[in-house]
Amino acid sequence: MSKDFHDMQFDSASILKLDIFADYLNSWLPVFVHDEYTKRINIFDLFCGPGVDKKDNSGSPLQVCSVINKHKDNLSSKNKTIFIWFNDKDKKKVDQTKVNTEPYLKNIKCLYTSQSFEECFEQIKKQGFHKDEANFFFLDPTGLVNYQEVLTSLFSFKKTDFLLFIPSSQIARFCQQPGFQQLGIPEKVTERDMPKYLCTHLKSLVHNNDIFLVPFSLKKENSRNNNIYCIIFGSKHLLGLDKFLKVLWDKSDNGEANYNLGGDVVKQDQLALLPELNIPKKIPNFQDELEQKIRNKEFVFNKDIYIYALTSGFLPKHAKEVLSKLKKEGLLKKVPALSYDRVMKEAERLVYADI
Repeated sequence: MSKDFHDMQFDSASILKLDIFADYLNSWLPVFVHDEYTKRINIFDLFCGPGVDKKDNSGSPLQVCSVINKHKDNLSSKNKTIFIWFNDKDKKKVDQTKVNTEPYLKNIKCLYTSQSFEECFEQIKKQGFHKDEANFFFLDPTGLVNYQEVLTSLFSFKKTDFLLFIPSSQIARFCQQPGFQQLGIPEKVTERDMPKYLCTHLKSLVHNNDIFLVPFSLKKENSRNNNIYCIIFGSKHLLGLDKFLKVLWDKSDNGEANYNLGGDVVKQDQLALLPELNIPKKIPNFQDELEQKIRNKEFVFNKDIYIYALTSGFLPKHAKEVLSKLKKEGLLKKVPALSYDRVMKEAERLVYADI
């Protein structure tokens, strides 16, 4: 029998996963705190565990508490209702989470349940969500779930973002075995390519092109099997995509994984002596492609470039470096704004020097 994950100390990959979750939640929450049309904010942690690891490091429930408390004054002043649902099939863990979180969640409506994920999720689906509610789901199962059904439901909810943890290495290795076959993954997909492939594959299963799925790969340090896991972020909104990518690029040098794209974990004491060798190749590759598209006048508005950067997995700042270069060369007359607010409120045309 495998050892219970919560009976061990979190490793660096698990801590990074929780940091990404907390940082995005901290960025997500204020959007709806200040949105006059959102009256209630729901947070669902449906595989919550006991709230801490063996060394009392904070798990996802306490990360939720920390974020809520950072914004408690604004939540109060804006008269927002917060609802948090903690669930785990192990009742002892849920009881421990309740003990660990209740002191930090006074005057917050919380529900603590001990059910299978399937039972819990069915209850959530039946209650439905209104347009004045915002929802965030953190789904960290220890095994497989019915991803097609879960994602289809999540994307049918109003104002909903989520983080889903997936054992991508195991899927790559055992895709033809019973239990894994439900995913319909071909054997040819490598472990390294699996996270990106899963996003494309899951998007096709949901039958909705107007959604965003972004993977981030996690390799456990000193792992004997070199296992790669991934978290998949999902949203229907460009602003959510923007904010999540900012978290990823803040946490890694490539915005894609906690190891370099050649396969080795990046540590500060392993950086190359020449600074230019420490720059991920994917950035200049993206910028070269973007530059060529601008030179070919494939983009008309700043919004086009903003969307292209985000959906390619990059930040507006990466695209803005290209625009600044082309302005210095005299191809463009100005560098347009690439922030979400500016591109959505003002679709600014690219102004070429020869126009």
